[in-house]
Amino acid sequence: MSVEDVVRAIDHAKRMISDHPSLVKYEAYNRYITIDPIIRALGWKTENPNECMVEWPRGKKRVLWVDYAFFDLDQHDDNPIMIIEAKGLGRVASRPETQLSKYMQGRRSAALRRGAVTDGNFWHIYDLTALGTWETKHIKTVEICGGSARGKARLLNSYLSKRALQRLFD
Repeated sequence: MSVEDVVRAIDHAKRMISDHPSLVKYEAYNRYITIDPIIRALGWKTENPNECMVEWPRGKKRVLWVDYAFFDLDQHDDNPIMIIEAKGLGRVASRPETQLSKYMQGRRSAALRRGAVTDGNFWHIYDLTALGTWETKHIKTVEICGGSARGKARLLNSYLSKRALQRLFD
């Protein structure tokens, strides 16, 4: 997928957020009409469970569910290389990393590189390999609405695309 594909997905998400504010406040609908199209434009096949698991069970008792877990097809294991937590529009906590930290407890996978928390508009991106506090792990927050989509598409592409994640393993 190209940056142009991501630009189109961002423009679509902006329209959906603008035209359907009462729907995108619900996580399931927001995922379907804003988040999934961006993830697919970033090169991930959300329909392929070998590459993307939706509602991936996590935790000792498997009571936590990661909204999206992405896997390296070359590794063929149960260790994701990226996780994304989705929320309804405007429902991201003031400290989005708290959601990711729940999924990280007890998990020390060398494969897990990136994490993001998004409400479809704000994409909070983290380097999960960085040492230190969540402030040092935070890479960037990208706001989809407002302004040109091209720069935002480049940022999302450089941090969250399938190609960018695979380059981290080369």
